[in-house]
This record gives sequence, structure tokens and C-alpha cells, in this order.
Amino acid sequence: AICHHAYSIFREKEQTDVDALIEEMLKINGILKESDQELYTFSHRTFQEYLAAGEALRIREIQEILKHFGTRADLAEVLLFYCSLKKNLPQLREVLQHFKALNEWKRAAQCLINMQEVPDESLAKEICEHLYKSICDSVDYDTELEILSSIAQIHGEAIESAGQLFTSA
Repeated sequence: AICHHAYSIFREKEQTDVDALIEEMLKINGILKESDQELYTFSHRTFQEYLAAGEALRIREIQEILKHFGTRADLAEVLLFYCSLKKNLPQLREVLQHFKALNEWKRAAQCLINMQEVPDESLAKEICEHLYKSICDSVDYDTELEILSSIAQIHGEAIESAGQLFTSA
């Protein structure tokens, strides 16, 4: 179903030579594997996760997204791709609020990194402050420091405190 969805996306683009694209992805890049005549599968999980996020964006409500992808570590990347594709700021804020309520600041920060824009500056600042506190309170803080650095680089002025907190950390 995922491959069929991708195939239909390419078919919609008039300039795309779908057959040549499939041939390249199959024989040159190894991204696709033929599973049956005219049926293909993606050999790399990242493509599957991206396409699953795109399909979730199209057909699922935000609460369903959080229920399915926000609770399972094996589906975490789908949620991150979803956050990168979603443009509805109130719903992106809801994602951050969801992880705030669970006290999962690192997960909230990972979602924030993948958002195209900051949906709520005060909430984003709170997330950064919790990351900073985690860095200060722990000897194993590499992941939190990397996330804080990414937030500061990606969202810059939108969360000015992220850069200051990173420098302080």
C-alpha cells in the first residue's frame, strides 16, 4: 500500500518518467526491491517511515497520531516525519503539549527540531529549559546537549534562549 501511494504521487507529476525512476531505484540505487511482477517494496525503513507519516497526515486525526506513533519507540521516526510535514500550528502545539504532559521533554524537543516553525515560543522555551536542567543534573547528557544544539541552530531567533542555554551548558 505504501509503495502504491508513492507510485500514485509520481504518476500525478506529468514531467516524471515513472518507469525510468523505478528502474533507477531498482537497479542503480537499490532503494526498491521487486517483490512480484509490477509490485515493489522499499528496502530501507526510512522511506517506509516517511511515506507512513505522509499517509497519516492525510487520513489520521492528531490524537490518533499521538496514540499510535507517540507511544511506540519503534514508530518514533514516523512521528518525527509527521512533525516535519505538518503545517497546522495548533496541532503541532498539541504534539508538544502531549509530551510535556507526560514529562517527556526529550521527545518533545525531538519533535520541535523537526517542525518547520515553532508553534508556541513559550512552550519551546520551556522545553529547552528542561533539556538544560537535564544536562546540568546528569553525567550522561550527550543526547540532550545535541538536541539543544540542534534547536538553537534550526530555530535560531524563534527560540533565542536555546542558543544561550546551549552556550551555558
